[in-house]
Amino acid sequence: LATDNHLWKNLCMSTWGCVSAYRERFSNRFQSYKELYLILDEGSVIFNVEPREGISYLITFGVIRNSPEAIAAFLHSTRTLKRKKLEEYLSSRHDVLEAMVRLEDYSNKFLPDALR
Repeated sequence: LATDNHLWKNLCMSTWGCVSAYRERFSNRFQSYKELYLILDEGSVIFNVEPREGISYLITFGVIRNSPEAIAAFLHSTRTLKRKKLEEYLSSRHDVLEAMVRLEDYSNKFLPDALR
């Protein structure tokens, strides 16, 4: 099972929902989804210690693009990131915060719930 690329692809996509590398020429950057999984996992661990370093790591490896929209999509769809570190990162990157707010669907929500 460890060499099953389809399994690794599903593991990647279930843990990190939105990654630029999924849409771009995957085969030019990564040998397999297992390699991508390991890079994403390492980037998430780094983020949970030092958020700026974690994002820089993922950009350097070509996993996410260096744009507020791509970073926001990654942060919005990744559930393994510590909430406190996410707040720390967003407090220093208002452009990413604005892009993240645009990703949320506020229709048919009670106002206090939408503001949370």
